[in-house]
Amino acid sequence: MFYMLKLKRRIQLQPKELGRGIADKIRRALIREVEGTCDQNGYIIALLEITHTGAGKIDELSGAVSFQVEYQALIFRPEKGEVCDGVCLSVSQHAIIVQVGPAQVLVPPQMIPEEMKFDNSQTPMFANEDRSLKITRGTELRIQIFGTKFMGTSINALGSIQGDYLGPIG
Repeated sequence: MFYMLKLKRRIQLQPKELGRGIADKIRRALIREVEGTCDQNGYIIALLEITHTGAGKIDELSGAVSFQVEYQALIFRPEKGEVCDGVCLSVSQHAIIVQVGPAQVLVPPQMIPEEMKFDNSQTPMFANEDRSLKITRGTELRIQIFGTKFMGTSINALGSIQGDYLGPIG
């Protein structure tokens, strides 16, 4: 779920940003460009450290200088089969949407225990017959991930609450 990865990125500074404190300016530019983004590695939560900054290369037309930066970052990447805790964002007869960190996990009705039925009488929910177990917006859930897809600045996943110790928490 959480990984520390070594990554590389080219950072560009404009001529007005050059001078004293260039290492700090490179760090701030890197944080601005990578934190909160998502790529094939997962969702970048935080820049941990810059391990190497290459020599700058000057763009002759603009005067900007680009630096190849190697850094360590904290990455969030849910894996298939992993069990996670999250909060229910919405309930409909077609699915339950659960927020797990920066990922949104869709739990389709086929992945919800058969004893839980959709009920739209008061607020949309899945509940068992005696309503001792119910899932509504705001319910904390333990889910199992079955697949993930990284899209721009978000992670979408498919999950299940069928199985031992899965479903509503508490």
